[in-house]
Amino acid sequence: MVLMRQAGVTLVSVGIFSWALLEPREGEHDFGWLDDLLDLLHANGIAVDLGTPSVSPP
Repeated sequence: MVLMRQAGVTLVSVGIFSWALLEPREGEHDFGWLDDLLDLLHANGIAVDLGTPSVSPP
């Protein structure tokens, strides 16, 4: 986070192509890593553009 702030980062896109992490097994959802990341970014004053998770890159 320190390097991001020093570089002047104020907005990041997250969650794109992340479906495999959000649903590691069919019917089982895990948002813990995303919650932690959003909390960390918010605590450091970095805005979030939350993308629509896709299964795989096009």
